[in-house]
Amino acid sequence: MVGDHGLRTSEEDPVVNGMINEISFRVPLLIYAPAALHQTVSIPWLTSHIDVAPTVLDLLGVETGREFEQGAPIWTPDIANRQTYFFAQTLFGTDGYYSSGRFYMRNDMSDTVYENSIQHFDTSDIIPKSSPQHETVSVALARMVGLQQVVATRFCQSHAIRDHIFEAAGPKSGGN
Repeated sequence: MVGDHGLRTSEEDPVVNGMINEISFRVPLLIYAPAALHQTVSIPWLTSHIDVAPTVLDLLGVETGREFEQGAPIWTPDIANRQTYFFAQTLFGTDGYYSSGRFYMRNDMSDTVYENSIQHFDTSDIIPKSSPQHETVSVALARMVGLQQVVATRFCQSHAIRDHIFEAAGPKSGGN
């Protein structure tokens, strides 16, 4: 597998302007599995890092120990119809998502919401604060951030996840 995020800081690219964009979030991904796939398969829809594990596990034929899995194999057509989130609050002061063929972004400091058909935003993409869509985007992002916080504080204790992974891997060889 190969993948890497693009330019995300002004040190990497002086033009970075604190906005979510395709350069910062698009990660080229190549999964090479000649025993499982006999030809190149291009995926035309937007996927997410949460789809990598289900994809690899399916290609390896793993069926057990997958109850904490998120996402779906990248070839699942329903992925094209879901909302995919882009969290960049700590890096850019913005979060965003993709839904129904449109990209949305919200800047928390200015309470500015943007919409575009591509993952690139400028002032011509601003949704007026008086628009119901401004509220819809703001609420969708706030709910997802809230969900992340609840999951992180209530359900994802690092030792529990680590113990589950080691239990699923089976007995350790070579001693303790």
